Amino acid sequence: MLSGLSARPVRRGRSWNLILLVPLLVLFTPLYNSDESRVLGFLLFYWLPVLFIQISVICVALVCQKTKNIRPGGKSDTTPGTRR
Repeated sequence: MLSGLSARPVRRGRSWNLILLVPLLVLFTPLYNSDESRVLGFLLFYWLPVLFIQISVICVALVCQKTKNIRPGGKSDTTPGTRR
């Protein structure tokens, strides 16, 4: 059969995708369902989602930067100006 090919290609950079789970914390409502925390008079319910938007942007940018030059074969593409 195909003895030279592996059944599953190894993908480096897959662990970076786990960082994309961090923005899903905003869906955990009990995290910010309180009346005590206030910043400049605003309840936690209002300013925490705004903070999570910024955290989400940082997470997505980080994952894009860390995984954009990784080929499916596991080797990084360091040639400038090349596209996948």
